[in-house]
Amino acid sequence: FPNFSTSTDGTSKLSPFASNSAPNTRKRRKLKFVPLKAAVALTPKARNFFKALLESISNPDVVGIMLNYNQSSTGEPRMVFSFDFAKRNQLTDQDEGVSLEVLEDGVTPKPPEESENDGLPKLYVHRNAFMKVLGCTLDVDEENMVPLLYDREGNKLDPNA
Repeated sequence: FPNFSTSTDGTSKLSPFASNSAPNTRKRRKLKFVPLKAAVALTPKARNFFKALLESISNPDVVGIMLNYNQSSTGEPRMVFSFDFAKRNQLTDQDEGVSLEVLEDGVTPKPPEESENDGLPKLYVHRNAFMKVLGCTLDVDEENMVPLLYDREGNKLDPNA
């Protein structure tokens, strides 16, 4: 039976805490947040490295490169950053895209609001890695062809710290 509460004037009302009270019929629109700045800064070397990697791939399903943060596959109890080719069906709304393109001046990275739906390949930051790499700079060691992440102070980022 419904939960009733009695007010001071003696009238009964249906309690708002009753399990059978009418559900809220208003629908909320989910707003998409578009950041002003990319989550990760790319050096020109890193930008060119990732563009060259993506141009060498002939698979049309590959839409970019995914930066992830996960458990080491060697069995050691530590975390690692990994870079993989990202396919369209692997992306979610929680993965953040970082453009590999620059504006006409040749230096300034294309902002997220312009690059979000441009259809060009991107570096995607996986939702697991987002908070760990937020504000970092991504560079490439050209001798070993290894991507490197640096924090805001310029220190090499340790995934286990």
